[in-house]
Amino acid sequence: RYEVAVRLVDAPLGVVIVVDGAVAPEASKRFEQEVVRVVSDLALDPPAGDVFTWDRRRFRTARLLTEATPELAVARITSDLLRDGKRRDLAEDMWEITP
Repeated sequence: RYEVAVRLVDAPLGVVIVVDGAVAPEASKRFEQEVVRVVSDLALDPPAGDVFTWDRRRFRTARLLTEATPELAVARITSDLLRDGKRRDLAEDMWEITP
């Protein structure tokens, strides 16, 4: 079975995007190149208008639901404190994300 998943990870120096993919071995190099291209293109030319608004809303909802469990919320808060010396208001920060 082939699939792709994208997730955000709180790393010590900041949040990073992790793309996990299960692809046919002969397609792995092309898949890697395509992922790098897409992520680079997003940085240069982010989506505009409603597309971005709906993607941000979907991301925000998924992230807040993921962190609804106390264990995950504590892990993020601990990372925030270690990295920045203060706790982020995750819900507020997400609304500040702009294209």
